[in-house]
Amino acid sequence: MFNPRKYFHGLRSQYYTIQIVPEGSSHVRIIRIAHLYLKLIVWLFALIMIFAGIGFWKLTEINAMLLTSKFLKNTNEKLVQRHQEYEAAFQELDSIYSMERKVQNILQTYYSNDSGTVQSILDKNRLKRISALKSRLDMDRIYDYVNEERSNLDHVPNILPVIGSVSKKFSEDHDGVDFAAPINEPVFNTADGTVEFAGSKDDLGNSITILHGNGFSTTYSHLQKIYVKNKQYVRKGETIGTVGMTGNTTGPHLHYQILLNGEPVNPADYFNQ
Repeated sequence: MFNPRKYFHGLRSQYYTIQIVPEGSSHVRIIRIAHLYLKLIVWLFALIMIFAGIGFWKLTEINAMLLTSKFLKNTNEKLVQRHQEYEAAFQELDSIYSMERKVQNILQTYYSNDSGTVQSILDKNRLKRISALKSRLDMDRIYDYVNEERSNLDHVPNILPVIGSVSKKFSEDHDGVDFAAPINEPVFNTADGTVEFAGSKDDLGNSITILHGNGFSTTYSHLQKIYVKNKQYVRKGETIGTVGMTGNTTGPHLHYQILLNGEPVNPADYFNQ
């Protein structure tokens, strides 16, 4: 049977002898080390090496984490900078769109969903490169012309009555243009004039008819809401109601009609004139 006491006593009674003989001397130095102490020294050295290895591994892991953290920080800073650049670009685009709307409002041109129509307007209004003197003279003539013709243009229904898409065009069997749009989308008056009628018209539902002079009148039908009343004077571009589906209709839309001297004409012929 194993006896630990005897085992350790035996280790303590066993020694290792180390003799050190200096060169040129007859004196011998003897060092005796018990076997037990030698084993303890070996185990202590082994433990020190193990802990040193663990410490080195942890230090390496910490360094890797620090490098990764620094990389992520740099990447995040670049993303933040890129986001700020995008924000600045979007703000610049917003300012460009705002300026474009102001220019279009001055020129009495409005947006259209038809890319071909938009391109034709751009081609028609594209300015050519000319000298500064000629440009100034031409602009003076343009301003004179605009000031002279502005009052007449204000009474011509040449803008879109709603932001939407054409769902039914003008034809012999259809005396106007239908614009598909969400319910309560604003409806705009297309020329200066006086409200002749604002109320319900059988199959046309809630409708507004406006007299513009020079033989023009316009009618806006299937409205959800009416914002004007009879004999009220309304300006071009003013909101007069909202898109709806009153009367005989299968979905929300605006039925828009132009009469010239009492006869229906194609509204598309007047858009963006």
